[in-house]
Amino acid sequence: MSASGPDSPGQRNPELKTAAALIIGNELLNGKVQDTNTRFLASRLYDRGVKLMRVEIIPDDYDEIAEAVTRLSAKSDYVFTSGGIGPTLDDITYEAIARAFGLQLKLNEFTVSEMRRISPQHEINEARKRMALFPDPCELYSTDGLWVPIVCVNTNVFILPGVPWIFERMLQFNLHRFGSDETALKSSTVYTNRYEGELASELQRIADAFPLLDFGSYPRTQPDDKYNVMLTIEGADGELVRAAAAALSAAVQGAATPDALQARTGMVGDTDRTPPATD
Repeated sequence: MSASGPDSPGQRNPELKTAAALIIGNELLNGKVQDTNTRFLASRLYDRGVKLMRVEIIPDDYDEIAEAVTRLSAKSDYVFTSGGIGPTLDDITYEAIARAFGLQLKLNEFTVSEMRRISPQHEINEARKRMALFPDPCELYSTDGLWVPIVCVNTNVFILPGVPWIFERMLQFNLHRFGSDETALKSSTVYTNRYEGELASELQRIADAFPLLDFGSYPRTQPDDKYNVMLTIEGADGELVRAAAAALSAAVQGAATPDALQARTGMVGDTDRTPPATD
C-alpha cells in the first residue's frame, strides 16, 4: 500500500526526471531466469532523483519491442532496455528498436576494434559482429574494461545487456548521465509492531499534514522479521521528511530500525500469526 498527499508527484517535485524499464526476454516470461536488473536500476535511479514509473517485461518479439519502446520513449525522460543484444537468433533488440524509429543497422567499427582489444582470445566472426550492429544514428557510452557500450537511440532510449553483472557495471559507470545528486529524493523509514488496519487512520492523518511527501505502508514478508509493518516517507525536502518521520513514529509507536523497535518494545513482531503481517 502506498499513499500520498493531494498533489501529484510531478507537482510536488517538478524537476524530477522519470524513467521506464523494458525488460526483454522469453526466458523471463517462462520462469527460466529471474529478473534482478529492475531492482538494481530502480535503486540507482532513486539515488539520482529519477523516478522509475513503469516496468514492462516482454518477449523477444519485433512488434512487441517496437510498440513498447516507442510508447515508453514518448512518455518518459529515460527508457532503459535490458536483454536481447547477444550473438544468437533470439537476440533482436537492436534490430527491433531500429525498426521502431525507422532506422537502419550499421556495423560500428570502433566497437569491433574494442572487441579485439579487450577480448583478443575470441575470433571476431559474423555472430560476434552482430553485437556491434547498432541502430544508426545512435550515441555510445562506454564502460571501462568492457567493449559493449550503452547504445542510446532517439535521445532517450538506452540499450543494455540482460546479463546482470554486465548490466550493473555499465549502469553504475554511466550513472552520472542520469538525473542529479541535487534532485535525489530524501527518505526515512519507520518500523512498528502495529498492524495496517490499526494504523491506517494515523497514517492518513500524517499524510494529510504533509501533502508534499509520499507515504508507503508495507507488511513484513518473513515470519522472523522484527516488525509488523514498515512505513516509508519520501520527498525532496529532507527537513520535511524528518519531521514527518518523527510525527509518524510517535503516532504508531515506531522506531527507525527493527532492532531499535525490538529493544524499545521487547517484541519481535507477532509470531503467532501466519501470515503475520496484516489483518
